Amino acid sequence: MFSDYTVSGEVLDGRLKLADEEAYRKAIRHFKPGRVTVRIQTDRGKRTSQANRYYRLILALISDETGHEPDELHEYYKHRFLEPKTITVLGEEMNYWTTTEENQEAFIAYTEQIRRHALMDLGIETPDPDPALRGKSRHTKRSEAA
Repeated sequence: MFSDYTVSGEVLDGRLKLADEEAYRKAIRHFKPGRVTVRIQTDRGKRTSQANRYYRLILALISDETGHEPDELHEYYKHRFLEPKTITVLGEEMNYWTTTEENQEAFIAYTEQIRRHALMDLGIETPDPDPALRGKSRHTKRSEAA
């Protein structure tokens, strides 16, 4: 059973047009009958919650093989593959690295760089993005496995 589902679309003339109506109809069948909340928000070009879950899955799989925590890997990969942003605080310039300001295409490219590094340098295979995994995780957290 799904507990959440994200679908893209657009509002035209006061009507909602889903990007993939058939996928939506299939996904909705996997929900338990009962009350739900529907939220419509403007797409600002940021990554989706599905993309974020997939990114965290990739980090978790690499974590399982390397022993590094996913948050450590997150910091490592930001510094390895992203250009730093610069801000001035109290007159001092500071660099920082972030994934939250990346648009969806840049975030997908970043995730693919991580997958390539995992495969080529670490010998770790990671799954391709799979729309059928929406709302599901193929990774068991260490605390649950222990």
